[in-house]
Amino acid sequence: MTLETFFSSDLILENDTVLLRPLTMDDLYSIEPISYNKALGEFGARVKNRNYLIDHFNFFLSAKGAKELYPLIIIGKKDNVNGRSSGESI
Repeated sequence: MTLETFFSSDLILENDTVLLRPLTMDDLYSIEPISYNKALGEFGARVKNRNYLIDHFNFFLSAKGAKELYPLIIIGKKDNVNGRSSGESI
């Protein structure tokens, strides 16, 4: 597989509990409610406001276009046992 093929592919991994897929700008709306949590900032970027979050998304998506990074989002699915959502992250 060439870099061109890799970066132009939609890599998707999925099972009963989790979905791993390419990050898109549409994911901003689902990430935003949890992105200001200070405890989560310990594990990645510390998001201060919406513009800061948009800048991060633009950086990740531009880096994919430049074939430098392949940003993914991990989406937890409903737990089949108790109906709880597992959560989301990038």
